[in-house]
Amino acid sequence: MDSDILHHLQQGQRQHQQLLEAITISSANIMSFDGNPLNFFEFIRSFDSVIGNSSLDNNAKLLKLYHLCNGAAKDIIQCCLMMHQDDGYFHARTLLIDRFGSDHKISDAWIRKVTEGPVIQSNPKHLRDFADQLKTCAETLMALGMLHEMSSRSELVKVIERLPFHLKSRWLRFVKTIRDRGRQPNIQHAVEIITGAVDELNDPVFGALLMGGPKSLGSARSVKERSVSDTEKNQVTILIGQDVPEALMPLEIKADKPGEVYAVKQYLDGR
Repeated sequence: MDSDILHHLQQGQRQHQQLLEAITISSANIMSFDGNPLNFFEFIRSFDSVIGNSSLDNNAKLLKLYHLCNGAAKDIIQCCLMMHQDDGYFHARTLLIDRFGSDHKISDAWIRKVTEGPVIQSNPKHLRDFADQLKTCAETLMALGMLHEMSSRSELVKVIERLPFHLKSRWLRFVKTIRDRGRQPNIQHAVEIITGAVDELNDPVFGALLMGGPKSLGSARSVKERSVSDTEKNQVTILIGQDVPEALMPLEIKADKPGEVYAVKQYLDGR
């Protein structure tokens, strides 16, 4: 008698748990996965917190996993639908990890993300985005035990090459300082320098001082009155060489008449 009551109580608890899980799963916003290694950990943690660790049978978990995948990720686990439900679910997870979630796949994807691409524009938003990406990259590689992959000289140079001119100059001064102390630069130093510079630019009180427009350099008349000797050209190139973001600001003063001297803009980063 007592055993029957206990059995019914346990059965009722299981049904109650399954009902709660069904409600949670139906209302949960689980991210999908398109095969990008950068998003693998986020996806698999989201999946496991709602579905993977639930009391659903493995067949239901496999179907949920399949429908949450897109593109290459969906293609690679399609074969698992033909397997026994237990084998299919666990094999699908193994395929996804091997193809998109291995330590080397993830570290390689992060390194390519921060080393490849154009020079970052010299404004607070773009620099903040890059600083955040670089910090996330370094912390991810550290968690994977692969930070050394990013601290090689060639990879570090690729990161610095993407910085605007004034940050490259700042980095070179920093490198000289630590080398004078017998140390070598690494990716964590780059994160520190870039994040510090971005924090300065985003200072709510004084950040605007660095992003202000170029100082007035006089009128077109004052430029015209300057003589240019030993040249047949009527063009004067003015380079602004300060170690601040406004060093990349454009300057252009046009001549009033043909043949008169005029100034044109030229960016220090070669654009």
